[in-house]
Amino acid sequence: MFRQETAVEKDPFQTFPKKYYWEAIKLERSGEFPKTLFYWRVVKSFTPHDQETSEKVLFWETRIRREAENHFLKGLEKFKQNSVQEARKEFLIALAYNPEHHRALDFLKHKLNEPVWTIYEVKKGDTMRKISQEIYKDPEKDFLIAYFNNLDSQDPLRPGMTLNLPILPPAWMDKKVPAQEMLHKTPVPSKPLKLDAS
Repeated sequence: MFRQETAVEKDPFQTFPKKYYWEAIKLERSGEFPKTLFYWRVVKSFTPHDQETSEKVLFWETRIRREAENHFLKGLEKFKQNSVQEARKEFLIALAYNPEHHRALDFLKHKLNEPVWTIYEVKKGDTMRKISQEIYKDPEKDFLIAYFNNLDSQDPLRPGMTLNLPILPPAWMDKKVPAQEMLHKTPVPSKPLKLDAS
């Protein structure tokens, strides 16, 4: 006796489009946009001529690109405000939406990893004003050296002593910036970076 083949036995992939279709609908409601797009693309691969599916793929591609760009722009704004952790978070979200977002990747790889201070070894005859003149081209920025090293501006410096010197944005190197403004805007690293002072 022969048993009758069911439709599923004839074509095991026949139920795939429907299964992925309903999963895509469910994911749309949950807000998992990249996964939603993946499922719609799977449905489209099985039904390439279906207008509704093509529109869904286009809609989610556009929305995801827009979401990635919005988070990148938020990250850029946070970066300009020296909120490095917030900027990093936004750039990572942008990449979660669009792993090929080159500008977000560039900021994460190159700009957010720039050192925020350098280590300077005190030499004989050094004073905070002298170091400030040498490093910042402005002796008036000596207060930064005192502030970031928990020193009084009148404390003598001993040869061999190491100092944490914040790396300033180029704009602050070219002009006089009030001490209060600079102290509030200079990033405070969580741990020192070991860099050459040269």
